[in-house]
Amino acid sequence: MQQWMIFSAVAMLFNIVKILTVRLFCQSVDSRLLVLSGRIVSVIVLLPVLFMVNKALPVDAKFWITIFITAILTAFASVLFTEAVKKGRLCVVMSSQALVPVFAIFALFIMYSELPGIVSMVLISISMASVGYVLHESYLDDSSAGRKIFMYSSFSIIAAVIFGYCTILDRVAIARVAAGALAYSA
Repeated sequence: MQQWMIFSAVAMLFNIVKILTVRLFCQSVDSRLLVLSGRIVSVIVLLPVLFMVNKALPVDAKFWITIFITAILTAFASVLFTEAVKKGRLCVVMSSQALVPVFAIFALFIMYSELPGIVSMVLISISMASVGYVLHESYLDDSSAGRKIFMYSSFSIIAAVIFGYCTILDRVAIARVAAGALAYSA
């Protein structure tokens, strides 16, 4: 099995644990505090690893400008997403996150004039059809519960737009320094 597949599976497992923890145990905790706590834990874990690999922090100005921009954008998106996880229907909120690659494609085309291959486009189209179906079925409810579903799925969709754009900005920062992915994550 390729190494990236293992890392992806581990990341997915941690994400599931995070979502369930927020949903089950953190309903009364402010979403801003949850996002800040998650970022602090990430820094505590990743910064020592970065120093072991690079022996120093990156000094590239474009790297730090990109970090600053994406940190603000993803913090905002993470708060919206956390609110959606806490109060929305998980089937709708999590399905809306399948929109991230679509918005990443738009950003990729705008910033780099690149498009993914045909297989990727087919798979993204299938996921879009699934998201469309879930959202359509969720909005059929005319009650106040239906309006709440719409509001929290909107939070998740806005977060997906921001995450998609920032995914392509990540590429800018990662390419600027040695051990770029680790430095960017830390």
